[in-house]
Amino acid sequence: MIHVTTQRKLRAAILALFLVAFIPRAIYPVSRPLQWYERSFHFVDAVLHGRWADTIVSEHPGVAPMWLIGLAQHGYYALLRAWGEEPPHPMDIAGRAFHTEVAISVLPLALVIALGILLIWRLLRDVFDETAAWAGAGLLALDPFHIAISKVVHVDALLSVLMILSALTLLLYLQRHTGGKDGSSTRPSHRLLLASGVLAGLAFLTKSPSYFLVPYFGLSLLVTRCPIQSVARATVPPRGTEGGGAQRLRRTRLWQGYLAPLLLWGGSAALTYVLLWPAMWIEPIQTLEAVVAGIFKHAGRAHPQPLYYLGALTTEDPGPGYYLVSLLVKTTALSLPLFIVGLGATLTRRWRDSRRSYGLLIAYLAFFFVQMSLGAKKAPRYLLPVFPALDIIAGLGLVALARSTKREAKRFHHLVPWKAGVSPGALIVAALIAQAALVLPYHPYYVTHASLLAGGPAGGRRLLLATPEGEGLDLVAAYLNHQPQAGQLRVGVQLPAREAFRQHFVGQIADTREPDLDYLVFAEVYVTRHMAEDQWGEEWETYKHRLPEYTAYLYGTFFHKFKDSPYAWAYRVDEAPQPPVVPLHVCLGERIRLLGHTVLAQGAPIESQIVHPSQSIQITLHWAASAPPEGDYSVFVHLLGPDGTLVTQQDNIPLHGAYSTLLWKAGERLDDTYELTVPSDAPAGSYTLVAGMYDWRTGKRLMALEDCDSPLAENQITLARFEVAPQRVPWWQGLACTLAGLLVTGGLGLCVTQRSQSPS
Repeated sequence: MIHVTTQRKLRAAILALFLVAFIPRAIYPVSRPLQWYERSFHFVDAVLHGRWADTIVSEHPGVAPMWLIGLAQHGYYALLRAWGEEPPHPMDIAGRAFHTEVAISVLPLALVIALGILLIWRLLRDVFDETAAWAGAGLLALDPFHIAISKVVHVDALLSVLMILSALTLLLYLQRHTGGKDGSSTRPSHRLLLASGVLAGLAFLTKSPSYFLVPYFGLSLLVTRCPIQSVARATVPPRGTEGGGAQRLRRTRLWQGYLAPLLLWGGSAALTYVLLWPAMWIEPIQTLEAVVAGIFKHAGRAHPQPLYYLGALTTEDPGPGYYLVSLLVKTTALSLPLFIVGLGATLTRRWRDSRRSYGLLIAYLAFFFVQMSLGAKKAPRYLLPVFPALDIIAGLGLVALARSTKREAKRFHHLVPWKAGVSPGALIVAALIAQAALVLPYHPYYVTHASLLAGGPAGGRRLLLATPEGEGLDLVAAYLNHQPQAGQLRVGVQLPAREAFRQHFVGQIADTREPDLDYLVFAEVYVTRHMAEDQWGEEWETYKHRLPEYTAYLYGTFFHKFKDSPYAWAYRVDEAPQPPVVPLHVCLGERIRLLGHTVLAQGAPIESQIVHPSQSIQITLHWAASAPPEGDYSVFVHLLGPDGTLVTQQDNIPLHGAYSTLLWKAGERLDDTYELTVPSDAPAGSYTLVAGMYDWRTGKRLMALEDCDSPLAENQITLARFEVAPQRVPWWQGLACTLAGLLVTGGLGLCVTQRSQSPS
């Protein structure tokens, strides 16, 4: 057990927990969406000017976070003006970088969430014990997915904290009604019930999934039934009491057991809802109608943008398995096994006195998971309120495991005496340090974290793509900001990527289809998900065959640097023929020359990579005509397997059949693009990419001469040789799965052992 012997040590430990929770969330926010940045400013502006009806800005409704974000925006702007500066207006964000303003908007969210984690620690200490509080709050503070969403100007992270705070406060209230953890009689404080209601009201003001707390409150009352039992013991009528007394007793039980708590809790939630949303003061019916309409709109339809799930795109409901995969990917190799152990820890004697609260905490997680799975619109961040409960249960599992290990070590101290000296507190601290080591190296791009059990970032990206937050676009913007006269650059950016990119870029941002652009910027996640492809797809089809001037790579943990996964590319706009990456001097017949080729995979030269099955290869053949060709030739691009057999091919007239060689002019240069996909069942080995020309009417190949004098075998030009290898499970993923399996098996085994040793 972690023993805090002095108030000074306790304050130091609490300060450390606050810093661990606050700093990763506050430093360098990575926030793609800007809708809540703009909504928050307009919300507070409407409040300050008495335009109460204008405070309806979203059906979510997002009121609680808008208060925090909007006040920070207005306060920062007013403070700069008070210092004599002339800052740009917070809404004047066109044509300038405004990452500082975004950071100011995230700061109050990060602060409130960190303080909320401290309050979670306090509640866990009262509901369970101090050791469980440190373990659960520590794992939540270091939860990578929760950190990632907390760094965004959005509502979900605050929602998750408000919901779990309301639930824990309710559990503490109900636990005290049963006589406390030790079974002694405790007079309940209705302030806890009121506090739970206020927190629920704040959650209702944040996002509609929080209405889950209403049936959860009813379930908790039904399960505990503790107020009725206490009233029954105090007011059992004497034998012979007439029926009227029994009826009064039943009414008293109903009132004190259900109706009074419901009125206190619901009333405080409703009062909070009305007081903090000015629109409710003057147009309550219209305001509530907008919220209800939003609930049905979002619950009844799938996500409008394609979801990437299990290697495929879908615009339909991906099904309940989607959120199970999300848990696998977005938890850590430590928290998920400990969560499973925590589910089994309910069997141990340690939590016997808190078993009802423990069970209701599990019910909170399970029923919210089911609620979100039933909706058609899905995204990993919608499941975020599950993660605080999951981390708390994982912390309880960690405590049970540490104490059981200590107990078992004492039994076998004569065999392994050193184990008896390892305290449960040391094991818990070691586990939290391990969690930090798994998570903190991802700073500031925590959304790219994927559990080692899922294969790390590369493996996780094959399973699903979470909502991106502009990863890598800040790096592209920083690169362009260092170019000469960066403020005058005109950069075309994919529509979905503009929100994140323009926060960092000092120049002008335009549509990818506009003329007179200096650069084009594409983000890999939007290319993969084909988001708003109609507005940038044509330009991408041209530039994906070119070598980018800059590629943004992100790096993962010590176990896996995923440089084979680019996140964004910047291409210099140039309408002239491109220079080949690999120059050649090959003559085909007497009038056609191949000046070279550019063969890319994921925007990088293929020679430097290992290609995987199902991966695409972009090929550009750089032709020149020394004189008008006399024949109508077709181009072949063939991929040959390790044994020299044809694996896949693309044959067509140049420029995808649009520009016959009969139309070529003397001195003309041509960039001719092709794309091949390595078959999904391609065996491992060395592959060869070859090309050439032939008369499509006869099938006869045009003679290919290296340096225009040395005939090439089979009249084909070797473009590249590269290795193809299946995406095997990396060694550290197998190790992580093995250790996680041992942890779960051993932990559950100890729980069962403790259960069997419990007195009947």
